[in-house]
Amino acid sequence: TSPIFKSTFGSTYKHWLSNWSTQLISKVLDKNVADVFKGCIPSVHCDIKVAQHLLPYILVTVISQSKDHAREVREEIEVILDENTTNQQMTQKDMNNFLFHEENEDGDWNSDNKGESYELKYNAVRMVFAILDHMNKWSKKRYSQLTQKMKPRDDPSDYTSKDLQFLSIKEFVDSIKPKTLAKVALESKSYARSLLYLEIHLRKDPGDLNACYFNLQTI
Repeated sequence: TSPIFKSTFGSTYKHWLSNWSTQLISKVLDKNVADVFKGCIPSVHCDIKVAQHLLPYILVTVISQSKDHAREVREEIEVILDENTTNQQMTQKDMNNFLFHEENEDGDWNSDNKGESYELKYNAVRMVFAILDHMNKWSKKRYSQLTQKMKPRDDPSDYTSKDLQFLSIKEFVDSIKPKTLAKVALESKSYARSLLYLEIHLRKDPGDLNACYFNLQTI
């Protein structure tokens, strides 16, 4: 399945969010779970807040079902994070104006194609961060549940290695490069988040400090 982001079905943030959510719901294998999500589809298309709330839960379900589904989701997210999908004509002044109007919920600014394109990219990136935050929280909670009977000298992997859902979500989160997330967060002026991802990256690859110096200095 080709990524929906910036396709005919994902030309605006609302269309991308609702259409991607609907496509993902169609992939849910568990009938009972699928029925619950399908009952929410009308609300997903009518209310953007419902779609934003449900998408992380849908993704946890879909990703843990199969590696093929996880790969398709990762491809969608990688397209969103790709710097080539950013509107290159967006100046720093344009971005500041957009962020100002976004914070003040002023919809008049993005009346042109440049504004609409940046709104799609900016909000989709924010949604990706919300998805990853949800998955990290889910993983921590699941880890706590799996290891609650663990003794001090026990190996945690003895308790987690057989839980396919936990392993699937952890593998997916780990597959998204923190250096890429740090760069995208910095472009969105999410400085604290950018620093967090840079720290994660440098703990894994301390030899890359010089390459990250400019971003660290900017933050």
